[in-house]
Amino acid sequence: YYDSDDLEVIAEELIYNCDLAYATEALELGIRLYPRTFAFRILKVKKLLMEFEIETAGKELDRIEMDFPPEAELYVEKAFFAKISGHDNDALPLLKKAYQLDPDHPEVNYMLGEEYLQRGDYQRAFDHICFALDEDETFEEQLGTLSFFFEEDKKYNDAILFFTWLTEKYPLSKCAWFGL
Repeated sequence: YYDSDDLEVIAEELIYNCDLAYATEALELGIRLYPRTFAFRILKVKKLLMEFEIETAGKELDRIEMDFPPEAELYVEKAFFAKISGHDNDALPLLKKAYQLDPDHPEVNYMLGEEYLQRGDYQRAFDHICFALDEDETFEEQLGTLSFFFEEDKKYNDAILFFTWLTEKYPLSKCAWFGL
């Protein structure tokens, strides 16, 4: 048997590598051995989403919300779920809940930044995205994708303004320059 941390890492790696059959086995084992561990249930949702089992993933998120105390990661997953299931307007309130639970969580901040960006609240978007970048440099790689939010709505001048802010704050960021 594995301890819960080792099994969690294994399951996460299997999901990341899209080895979903083995991921299913690892998650079933993790849930059976450690039924009160939040991480296995959230990983199960991620796997279900990768398998396009949207309805089942939604039901699992609801069960997790009933079975565990509130955690920021739950609301991040619920926000992601809302977006992929066509309920974009539900994402921001869920991310705000996640932020209330863990305002220092880089992923929460980055996703809040994306939501504010889509809504045209560029200062809030900038603040949250910069916080995420300052806390976790891996988010830098995602900066280039922000340009799609502007391009979708043909807000080219707004894109220039936003990415100018980013390049001034992060002058060595290739992705910020790419967005500009």
